[in-house]
Amino acid sequence: MEKRRKEMERMARLYMDYLNGPFGKKVLKGLKEGEGFSILSKEEVMKVTKERGKAIVRVEDRISTDIRGDSITNL
Repeated sequence: MEKRRKEMERMARLYMDYLNGPFGKKVLKGLKEGEGFSILSKEEVMKVTKERGKAIVRVEDRISTDIRGDSITNL
């Protein structure tokens, strides 16, 4: 795993900890089960989804996936 990807994975864990903690309750409360949002960076997309009442954050390559999850060639 390259250095940037490791850093993005670390950031995803921090977002997940924050959203599942006391300060993130309002954000999760505003989402229905299965709903989510995306955070775009230069090369990656962090996808936040509410699953079983908890925030799950996944990092995906931005080049191969757009914010809806559809396959694309370039953004």
